[in-house]
Amino acid sequence: MGQEEVAMDPYATICDLPYEMLQEVLALLCIEDIISLARTCRALYYPVARDELVWRRFCVPFGVDDTAPYNGRDFRTLYTRWLHKYGSLIGLWASDHPFKGSIVEFRIARNQWTPSEVPIIVGEAWCMTRAVQWEPGQPRYVEFVQIGFNLEDSPTGGDPDLASVTWRIDPSLVLANRARAEHPFLPEKASRRPPILRLVSSRRSLSVTRGRLHIAHPTLPDFPSNTTHAWYDACRALPRLRVEHACDPDGMRAHNSLRGWNVMSTSTRPTEAWSVTSEDIPVERPALCMYPMPWWDHAWPLVAPPHEVYPAALDSPPRFYPLRGCIQRGVDPAAPDWSPQTLEGLWLGDYGPHKTECLYLEYRVGQYQLYAWKVTGDINVPRGAWSWMIKLQDELDARDLGPLFPVELGTEHGSVRAFEGEGTISESIFDNLIQIPVVVFLMGADRIKVRWGPDNFANAYFRYQGRGQQ
Repeated sequence: MGQEEVAMDPYATICDLPYEMLQEVLALLCIEDIISLARTCRALYYPVARDELVWRRFCVPFGVDDTAPYNGRDFRTLYTRWLHKYGSLIGLWASDHPFKGSIVEFRIARNQWTPSEVPIIVGEAWCMTRAVQWEPGQPRYVEFVQIGFNLEDSPTGGDPDLASVTWRIDPSLVLANRARAEHPFLPEKASRRPPILRLVSSRRSLSVTRGRLHIAHPTLPDFPSNTTHAWYDACRALPRLRVEHACDPDGMRAHNSLRGWNVMSTSTRPTEAWSVTSEDIPVERPALCMYPMPWWDHAWPLVAPPHEVYPAALDSPPRFYPLRGCIQRGVDPAAPDWSPQTLEGLWLGDYGPHKTECLYLEYRVGQYQLYAWKVTGDINVPRGAWSWMIKLQDELDARDLGPLFPVELGTEHGSVRAFEGEGTISESIFDNLIQIPVVVFLMGADRIKVRWGPDNFANAYFRYQGRGQQ
């Protein structure tokens, strides 16, 4: 029996498809393709614009799967007026602020400042706490910016369905008089201008200038650099913000002076001989900038912490880069499924007077080495440098170390393995740095202790497991 021929309508279009089948097609398209389709076909514009299933699919990746908390706003409004532009901010960001660096985190949370508590995107600075009994402390999360609907001091002109950005900080967490006492060089008059969030297509690199001599900063590493960016999340989408180009049309590097503070010594007095210069180097993938920073509520010292070397660095807003929020379950080092890859991710470490600092552990397969890169740093060993590294082929016999390190080998946290490695120490401003031998103890699944040099000075680390999980 011959195959029946199916009559084809030469004038059929995509609009003739059953809408259920069209929904299957739309589920395969990105938002740009859906908008293009709706703009080129009037018959599809209103069905697509009103289809909550289409818009819900784009809201779910940001954690928004229900419209009930948003006071009657539908998924289309939530995505097109809010998440499309700002949703990719959600996550961790690390700044290139000189020496100390900083971390901010964006997440969706209920607005505690309004009776309705409509969820918004909040930006929180990680305020590193002092170590207690030589143990690192969990960061304190201080809110400093809000992005959402019906915010106080909103510049949207009263449109309830238009998202806006405003500064906000909890006065109970950061007292104004305390911030003024700790950071006396803050401006006397507060600026409460609305915040501006931009992407900047350049990377800041510090250098030193003396007359016509212009050289790279002799000690401070670039952040990120070509070789030390394991923490950098290149796969994360960037927010759809306006992109600014910091370089001139000829592609030359733009030099922004930091008012000539001397970084060649620990003195904070300006010098005419040397000056510090910030270079804006063009890059393909832009970074996040927030300005003017909220001097009025003193959140700026948390986002860009001052330091003793050149406070004029605050004149240049820091750039923020996507920080890989790698949080994985730890594995006991004696377990058969343990591997060096189980150590990768964010860790918090005790650095004595410099408080708790954040590190990213990277395992290099070909070298069989584990590096602890500083995401936040201090005036001695800054952000972007490696604090210590271990050579996994140089494992030590724990039985031989018992008399020397009884505390580590008698731990209650689980099995202990010890490795030889090197640690970075230096004088102030990362000067005269040297590498000294260290012994690194893996203490159970989520703890590390490092013994430094012949003095056997020890500091502790634990795996960052998220908010309130330590």
